[in-house]
Amino acid sequence: MRFFGRSLQRRLTIIFIIIVSLPLATAGLIVQYYVTGQLEGQAVRDLPAVLNGNVQHYNDQLQALPQLVSGAAGKPPLRRLLQHRERAALTRFLRKALRAAPGLGFLVATDRTGHVLAAAHTDPGFLAGFRPPGPRTLARPG
Repeated sequence: MRFFGRSLQRRLTIIFIIIVSLPLATAGLIVQYYVTGQLEGQAVRDLPAVLNGNVQHYNDQLQALPQLVSGAAGKPPLRRLLQHRERAALTRFLRKALRAAPGLGFLVATDRTGHVLAAAHTDPGFLAGFRPPGPRTLARPG
């Protein structure tokens, strides 16, 4: 009975909330839940195809790597530069070889013990704030 004692404006406001706002909010939540579920399901269904495509691209790049490296760095001056440990000239050689090999992102020359003598790299295009790996990391076996 207390409800009827309030002003007409308050009663209309409460009725408006009960009749319009609550069902609308409930419908919005249900639609959001449904749409989110549909999008998640679609993402899960598409994931294997996307992953397979990425793995295939990676494997193709990996198979082409020996040919790219030998084409870029398999030139006679390289042996002389490595034997004489001419680091500045070796770095220039690697930079020039890298410019001539569009499929490569870096070249690293090491001695027999794995110490980096020279390195050259292109802009890796990583996201801002992400530091690309250095020559030591790139030359590490395995």
